[in-house]
Amino acid sequence: MVRSGLQRPIRSRGNGGFRSLAPEPPSMSYATKFTLGTIGIAALLALALVVVFLS
Repeated sequence: MVRSGLQRPIRSRGNGGFRSLAPEPPSMSYATKFTLGTIGIAALLALALVVVFLS
């Protein structure tokens, strides 16, 4: 009962944000994958540089 009560206001607020994002995911999916991939590669390179400098 408490969860349903807490989820209702959160969902009402979340729906407003999700509605604005809803039309974007199909076209943004590639951009998000690209950004996540670049961030992942940058993180791996940063970790490699840190390991090299520490060693």
